[in-house]
Amino acid sequence: MWQYLRIDHLPPGARCTFCGRELRRGKGIIVADSSGQEHFSGPACAKEHVGEAEERILDISRIALCVVVKSKKVKSKAAVPPASSVPNVGNEKPSTPPLPPLNKVETYVRLRCEMMPDFKLHASAVLKEAFEVLERDGKLPEHLLQRISGLMRNADRDNSIFSDANVRRCVAVQYWISVALDHTREGRQDFLRGIQSALHSRWLLTQSQISGLNSWGQKLRSEVDDFPLLMTDAFDGVTVPDFMLGKRSVK
Repeated sequence: MWQYLRIDHLPPGARCTFCGRELRRGKGIIVADSSGQEHFSGPACAKEHVGEAEERILDISRIALCVVVKSKKVKSKAAVPPASSVPNVGNEKPSTPPLPPLNKVETYVRLRCEMMPDFKLHASAVLKEAFEVLERDGKLPEHLLQRISGLMRNADRDNSIFSDANVRRCVAVQYWISVALDHTREGRQDFLRGIQSALHSRWLLTQSQISGLNSWGQKLRSEVDDFPLLMTDAFDGVTVPDFMLGKRSVK
């Protein structure tokens, strides 16, 4: 039994698991088989083999736009979020009315646990429990929704690295670093790996680090014409809790 996971960046040479066709757009649909193994799929094959989605699909390529400078000169093809219940990453027209937005708390849990496993203290025990329940049952019970909502409110109030907005910024910057790595020869990746390591350990980047990414992106645009300009002030004002500097568990 197949299920939709998300729309995300695809590495060069990625092929549809159903038809074997190479997926060249740089982003596509991630599906999971009955064992939870992730696979790539094109939109037509996903519709045929997985069927109509019962809820909106988590679109990482759309989240990635939250750190992109709005510019007429640098356009990102990632800005084509489908409104239909079927993840449309091609040119297909929506065939069904839009579904309600994804649950914000459940999306937060998925971003922390599914998209940030390499980040320092990426998930607490309660988040891991919630993610397991979400994977098993497809939704969270009220007590977990309430508990995680409280944690999110506190993080938002403090503008901490664990706020929903900052988690999305981290996922977004990680997305663009992945794109850059895919188009940079292995022997020349040290700078990008260093930036990636800093993001994973601190959950933020400095203005100078993002400026460095933008300079790297300028070189990449000869090959990746839709690589965007990133906001250098994306993480300005974000606070880091004291326990992130020690050994205490994340809350």
